Amino acid sequence: MTVTGAGSIFDLGGYLTVGNYGAATLSIAQGGAVSVDEGAGTILLASRANSTGTLNIGAASGAQAAAAGTLDAGLIQFGDGAGTVVFNHTGTTRDSALQFAPGIAGNGTLVFENGWTFLTGDSSQFTGTTNITGGIFSVNGTLGGASTVAAGGRLQGIGTVGPTVLSSGATLAPGNSIGTLTVNGDLTFSNNSAYEVEIANDGRSDNVTVSGTAFLNGADVSVVRLDPDVSYQNGQTYSIVQAGAVNGAFAAPTLAGGSAFLTSSLTYSPTTVTLNIAPLTSPAPVTPVTPVTPTTPTPVTPVTPAPVTPVTVTPTLPTPTVVPDTPPPPPAPVPLFVTAAGTVNQAAAASGLDGLPQTVGSSGLALYNAILFSDAPNARNAFDQLSGEAQASIKPSQTAAAQFVATTASDRLDAAFTVLEEQGSDPVEGSVALASTGIEAWLSGYGSWGETDGNGNAASIDRDIGGFLVGADGFLTETLRVGLLAGYGEASYDVSGRASSSDVDSTHIGLYAGTMLGPVALKAGAAYSFNEVDTSRRIAFGGFTDRLTASYDSGTAQVFGEASYRIDTGFGSSISPYANLAYVSLDTDGFVERGGAAALRSGDDTTETTFSTLGLKGQVAMPIGGLALNANATLGWRHAYGDRTPTSTLAFVAGGPSFTVSGAPIAEDTAVLEFGLGVDIAPNATLGLHYAGQLAEEASDNGVRATFNLKF
Repeated sequence: MTVTGAGSIFDLGGYLTVGNYGAATLSIAQGGAVSVDEGAGTILLASRANSTGTLNIGAASGAQAAAAGTLDAGLIQFGDGAGTVVFNHTGTTRDSALQFAPGIAGNGTLVFENGWTFLTGDSSQFTGTTNITGGIFSVNGTLGGASTVAAGGRLQGIGTVGPTVLSSGATLAPGNSIGTLTVNGDLTFSNNSAYEVEIANDGRSDNVTVSGTAFLNGADVSVVRLDPDVSYQNGQTYSIVQAGAVNGAFAAPTLAGGSAFLTSSLTYSPTTVTLNIAPLTSPAPVTPVTPVTPTTPTPVTPVTPAPVTPVTVTPTLPTPTVVPDTPPPPPAPVPLFVTAAGTVNQAAAASGLDGLPQTVGSSGLALYNAILFSDAPNARNAFDQLSGEAQASIKPSQTAAAQFVATTASDRLDAAFTVLEEQGSDPVEGSVALASTGIEAWLSGYGSWGETDGNGNAASIDRDIGGFLVGADGFLTETLRVGLLAGYGEASYDVSGRASSSDVDSTHIGLYAGTMLGPVALKAGAAYSFNEVDTSRRIAFGGFTDRLTASYDSGTAQVFGEASYRIDTGFGSSISPYANLAYVSLDTDGFVERGGAAALRSGDDTTETTFSTLGLKGQVAMPIGGLALNANATLGWRHAYGDRTPTSTLAFVAGGPSFTVSGAPIAEDTAVLEFGLGVDIAPNATLGLHYAGQLAEEASDNGVRATFNLKF
């Protein structure tokens, strides 16, 4: 008989016999239900000798697994025939697992082929055999008889079973997470069977208690979960087998994930097996040099000269003092986490992590253990994420954003000193005519996008910069033009390799001045940028996650100067060799990240960089219908000095020592390319469009700038 399908119910009072004089099968599947005497009745399987009775929960043995049905009965009693209960269902998760409450008694066979089944009733009167050929069998009650776990089968739970044999490929996992399974009789592991051990966050571990002998036979021990809330710096021990006697030994235990920093071992007594977990030791220090033992010099025999006078000279020689060599101190042990680091930044972050406090239950210990449980590749990935290197990498980008102020001011002075020499006209003032003799106001909008490649230590960084500047200038004397500027900019930086990003809002102020001394042009200026920085990082490795943010201020101060020599080439064109020098100082305020255990803190710091540029500028002015069209181009070579590689000194808020990481460096040598076109759209108004590119082996930036000048 088959009871299948949701809503299908077979309900009877008293008891139900399956197999009395012949063979019979009852299958309960797909949500069907069988109830005997409202859950208090008995199902009798194979009641008479030579009869066969089979109860299938799900599908029959050997068939494709099917969803289980429900059986509401107090007891399954095996009779004198061949009775079998088969569990072959599809509930493979804890939520879909089958909870089987009826008790089982008598001599029959239990077969577990598929699905996760919890046995919760009292089956201590069962005297038959249990075969676990697949799926998960959790015994939370009591099961008598003998059990065999075949390859692919898994026995677990917190109850009691009879004598048990684990075949090669079978798994024993006491508890349903953490717990003790009791074996009433002998427990026999086969070679290549597995014993899985979990460790809870309260110091408990999985354990198996055996009333008879535990035959270990070289079975594997796998520690599948460690305690994240306890310190392992001084090691921890856990009892995993308690038996009447222990015979043989397990294979060497392994840790889940293959921790690069922990070692595990087993110790044995006649009745117990203990699991030991401890950190790996640091490389042994070099043996100190043995001090040199001082030696006593051989006395010098006095020399008696030939008698000239009756005076005998006896020389006295000082006894030299031999100072023993002082042995060098032994090298400090390498911090545990640093042993897995592959880059300078990884080693720096690892040194900070090594010093996290070991307070039980603290967030710092949870982070420490997340690293401690990792294998070497995952640890290196964690070091990169935790290093906070993006805080260093955005410093050169803030410097680059500030340089738009200097470039705009310099180009503005170039425009003010443009030669408008019509063909055939006489040169004016040494071939220099002032394009503007009064006050001129201007507006410039700029945008740039670029990236700096990683260097094997720091990851690459992408940047997008935009903003505007306004200013006005005029002649303070006949030859000296001065001006003021102000503006606002926004920049976004992305270090995708470290799941980090930053947004910077900047307010700029500055002044600039220039003069023409015949063909020589001199320009200088100074500016300051007030920056508001917001950073965000995501951390995810192993089972650890965190999201971190910070907000702080920085300020960019810069001074710049340029000298050029104008060479007229006729027809309203000229070329000008030039030299430019700029100094940029970035002062960054300290900050404390908001978030969890991976949060970092930093103090104030300063980054100073100097840039020199040598190159050639070209310009041509062409009157068109009473208006002027001015085209210009610049080609230069820029060299960076000073703090080319940005650094940040950080420490974990949770505790531990500070460490210093470096970001993506400023390119040492960069080609500078600019092209511009300006047109008089009115007698007193000029509109310009410029392209600027910076190309280096490890970095590139491309930008555009639009300007509008209005003369008064």
